[in-house]
Amino acid sequence: MEYAPSEWGGQAYYGGYIIYSLDNPVKILQGFTELESYTELVTHEMMHAVQTLIVGDNLERVHGWFAEGIAIEISNSAFYTKINSRTELDDLVSTYGRPSPILIPHSWDQPSHPDGIQTYLLYPVYWLSLRYLTDPAGGGGTWYDVRDVIVDVGNDVPFETALEDKFGISYSDYEHQFIELMQDYLANQD
Repeated sequence: MEYAPSEWGGQAYYGGYIIYSLDNPVKILQGFTELESYTELVTHEMMHAVQTLIVGDNLERVHGWFAEGIAIEISNSAFYTKINSRTELDDLVSTYGRPSPILIPHSWDQPSHPDGIQTYLLYPVYWLSLRYLTDPAGGGGTWYDVRDVIVDVGNDVPFETALEDKFGISYSDYEHQFIELMQDYLANQD
């Protein structure tokens, strides 16, 4: 594992996490020296650590886009760009193509190039995917449904089944119709 790449802030594992120190030279160069951003990172990684305590240490059990969407929302980090309009989504699509986060179920499947793709494309889309599911104007689910997906997966229900049971959308449909669903959803937000 790399301990100071430009896009890495922390890593959760079963029951714990590792994060960069406030005096990390890479993070100092990036301007991440404020205690507030450090607190947001701790909150983000702690969510992942709690998740592993519920579902176990099998990283494949909860898909990365779902877990990251939760952690981004809970940490309320200003570090992550959040897609709040159709224009913002369309700009990302024109820059990177049609990025369906559902096509990238695990963190090790994320493309590593071009630089910034995780920060500027994937994490914002992960957050949007969860926002849609939990917004009454979107997927109509709740944060209780999010919790229940995690609990179900911890009880050996496949992630795809738990998602469909709690949110009423098939994994396949969400995967293949993601951009169209988000465009319609965000068009109603503008």
